[in-house]
Amino acid sequence: MSAHSVGGVRVACAGWLCAALLVSALGCALGGASAASREATEVRNAADVALAQGEPAAALAAYRKALALAPDDAAARRGEARALAALGDTAGALAAYDASRPADPSDRASLLRAEVCPLVAESTRRALEAGAIDAAVAGARRLESDPCERADASPLLGAALRAAGQRAERTGQGDAVALYMEAARLDPGHVYPYIRAAIVLMREGRRRAAIELLAEALGRHPRDPDLQALMVDALAGREAGTTRPARRGDAKQ
Repeated sequence: MSAHSVGGVRVACAGWLCAALLVSALGCALGGASAASREATEVRNAADVALAQGEPAAALAAYRKALALAPDDAAARRGEARALAALGDTAGALAAYDASRPADPSDRASLLRAEVCPLVAESTRRALEAGAIDAAVAGARRLESDPCERADASPLLGAALRAAGQRAERTGQGDAVALYMEAARLDPGHVYPYIRAAIVLMREGRRRAAIELLAEALGRHPRDPDLQALMVDALAGREAGTTRPARRGDAKQ
């Protein structure tokens, strides 16, 4: 007679009885594992649907439930990464992708560019549209950096920085000129940030800085009437908008 552990309980048995008990226990274990695997697949499929329907929070909860049932499910782990990216959590998305253990680093980079970066771009656009300026700036900066390095990162970041400059003007919190000038460097063809930065400088009495900025802007946009008018006002020591109302400058975004 010998003792074996069956279902966590030590059982004394002999011969054919031991064999039968062990086969039965193995069948139950395999059946349970198979049921958990099926449930994990069903939950993951539901998560995929939720993500496709624009519900990343629900998708994330479902992916994590699938992972609780099947911790080694790489597809669920990648789904978790996509959901995190859609929610703007790029760091969490990268960690989830690393946990899914792609075959080699080049696979990781390609997966990120194909799946995570587009979702970060979309969440950044939504943040900008919703007026969530800090989230939009952070998302656009992520898109500029490795591994995304997307071509649309600079225009998105420029738009977010222009919005941040406007907020700084309204509230007096933050360096509006610095924000506008970073936006101008990203998109030199856009006149609006030059105009707003010059107006802020003139309002603050920083006439020489305004003249230098306007000279740079006119070097890029020599025929822009708003820039020309602001330069005339700055050189004459007048208030911005004296020669030409600044309304058109306010509207250029």
